[in-house]
Order: sequence, then C-alpha cells, then structure tokens
Amino acid sequence: SVPFECRGRISEGHRMSDKTISKGRSRILREVGVLAAIGLLVFTGTFFLREYQDLKEQNRRLSKLAFEPNLGSYVPEISAVTIRGDTLGLGRLGQRQLIFFYNSTCPHCRASIPAWNRITGALKKDTVVHILGVSFDEAEEAESYATDRGILFPVLPMPEPRTASLYRINSVPSLILLNGDGRIVYTRIGPLETELAVDSVFAAVERLSPLGQGGL
Repeated sequence: SVPFECRGRISEGHRMSDKTISKGRSRILREVGVLAAIGLLVFTGTFFLREYQDLKEQNRRLSKLAFEPNLGSYVPEISAVTIRGDTLGLGRLGQRQLIFFYNSTCPHCRASIPAWNRITGALKKDTVVHILGVSFDEAEEAESYATDRGILFPVLPMPEPRTASLYRINSVPSLILLNGDGRIVYTRIGPLETELAVDSVFAAVERLSPLGQGGL
C-alpha cells in the first residue's frame, strides 16, 4: 500500500505544481497585458503630443502670417502729411524706406528712440534710405511727443485706419525696411535697445542693392 500512497502524494504534488504554474502564467499574462496597455498609452500620448505641438506651431505660423509684417510681402503706397505739414508717400515705389511704428504711450517705444535717432543720424548722410516714423496718435499729441523726445525723423501722425492692417502692424514698436519695389526686406518687432539689434538694422540696409539692379 505504501507505493500507492506515494504515487497518490506525487500525483497531488503534480496537481499543486500545475496550479502554481497556471497561476504564474496568469500573473505573467496580466503583467504583460498591463505593460502592453501602458506602452499603448505612452505611444498614444506621445503621438497626440506631437500632433498638438505640430498644430500649435502651424497656428503660430498662420498667426504670424496674418498679423505680422512678412518678409517678401508688398505694402501699398499711402499718402500722408507729416507733423510739419509735408506730404509724403508711405511705401512709395522707387524709394527705399525704413519705417518706425510707435505711439506716445508705449514705454518700449520710448526706450527705442535713442537707437532710432542714432540710426537716423548715421543714415542721413546716405540718401539710399528714407527714414520715417508713423505715430498712432493724433497730430497734436504726435507733434508734442516728437518735440519732447527729440525725434529726428519725419513723423506721420495717425495715418488712415487701414494703414495698420495693410502693413500688418498689430503691436508697437515695430520696424520695417522696404526696398524700391515696396517689398518688405527686413522687419523687427519689439524694443530696439541693444547694439546687436541696432547692428542688425545697419546690416539690413547694407544688403540693399543699388536701385535698378534688382535683388533687394
């Protein structure tokens, strides 16, 4: 009877081993399933994050195209009278223009005036570029501000309402450089205070080719 009892115990041991193996397999399958689910979530999250970032970048570019001056775009010619009573053409064909856009309440505009005047003084000797300022203020306020701040360039006060939209000026201070065809070849939004920023304007002016020779 002993051998039978031994065989019975061995058989029971086998059943216990099978249950243990089965439980182990189930646990492994559950763990694999959890890991697979986590991996899928990570992959899906990464995919949607990239899609979101791409969409955000596309929206940023579209917003820039819609609301900021764009290199290579053309601006219309607009006739306006300066605070001194002179009639000038903003964006006049055949005339290179460096245009500063500002208003009297903007602290960054005020901080940029020394640099603007410096650029004006340096380029006044050279008739390649005409320098203009566009003040989004009424004529009286624009004239008073220009006098108090010692602005050296001609100032056009409160131009036509469409000017800002046609030139895509939605914030001040802004600066654009036009070639003789009325095309924007340089633009800068924000204060102009550092040497590097001023040098970038001079470099843009130097890149202008002589009138009638194409290019810039």
